[in-house]
Amino acid sequence: MNISALCNPYDYRNPVRDAAFFAGRGEEVAVIKYELDQAAVDRPSVCVVVHGPRAAGKTSLLNATEWMAKKNGFVTVRVELIEGDGEPAVFFRKVYEELVSAITAEGTDEMSVPGPAAVRRVMAGAAEAASVAPLEFPEAVALAGSEGRLPEAALRADLAYFVGLLGHPIVLLVDEAQLIANDARALSVLRFLTSRVDGLVLVLAGTSGLIDRITDVHSPILRQFKEIEVRGFIEWEDVYACMVRPLVSVGIHGSASANVVSALRQLTDGNPYEIQLYCHEMFARWQRGAAEGMKLTAEVLEGIRSRMESGRDVLERPLIRAVRAMERHDLIAFNVLSSALGHATADETWFAYNMVGSPEITRAQYDRCR
Repeated sequence: MNISALCNPYDYRNPVRDAAFFAGRGEEVAVIKYELDQAAVDRPSVCVVVHGPRAAGKTSLLNATEWMAKKNGFVTVRVELIEGDGEPAVFFRKVYEELVSAITAEGTDEMSVPGPAAVRRVMAGAAEAASVAPLEFPEAVALAGSEGRLPEAALRADLAYFVGLLGHPIVLLVDEAQLIANDARALSVLRFLTSRVDGLVLVLAGTSGLIDRITDVHSPILRQFKEIEVRGFIEWEDVYACMVRPLVSVGIHGSASANVVSALRQLTDGNPYEIQLYCHEMFARWQRGAAEGMKLTAEVLEGIRSRMESGRDVLERPLIRAVRAMERHDLIAFNVLSSALGHATADETWFAYNMVGSPEITRAQYDRCR
């Protein structure tokens, strides 16, 4: 096989968009699949919140949720929020337009749903409400005006109408949901929508502070959500799958060594985007003839360091300067402590460090870095 003629299958810039590349997350997928399987037009709505740090794989998991929902025959509505979308009227108007677009895309002759352009005209007050009948929300938005209250009753009525018209649940997927979590009004409307309209599956995905913000702003809503925390891969098999699946997609088998997988697990702390970055660099070197296969070498590490520092004063950042100024024993202690963040206590980490070999630092040196 001519490796140089292939496209590099590793994409560290974007979430996973192809199910063939989706690796790990078995437990999380199983939880979401169960919730989707429980959904029905005559059953209470299902609510899931997916949260975690940036680049942990939340959007990829949201994509997997969309694949599963479509496999179940459900209509999926994708809403990707940006700054300014957190205000209730803006948020729910955006949700509604995406919902109408998704339902219109179903395109069956039996369904009579006005297109999104007609809905937007009515909401803007540029067309008669009769042009989107029997929908209520567009006219109610126009009557309320830009400063008016969100017409919740009309929104509930239209959602119930859509679910009944489709005959199956609607799955609403909201990315960057932390943007609405600070507003008690938006959360309250979501709470009552999902408690009074059957047949909805609401999945909110946001950064690590999403759950905290929901709790601080409107703690009662949290009990209605199934919480899923997304973190870096912990299992060796998940890191292996993250490395192997892209290779298999281009017809390459048996090129992922156990040593490289173990090293990637340590280097990246299981972060899927970082794994893809390292693999992208290794594959690129293989294509250029600089390496014989997927080899994790010093040159690969240097290439990634140069890529990350290019055009930036990375070395001048206060945290980087502080780390570079550390003595060797402090760096070792820092590395040991960092390896167990969120997984173990300092005492448990020290015990594990001593179990794997002779320690290079004393307990006193270790404790000074705590």
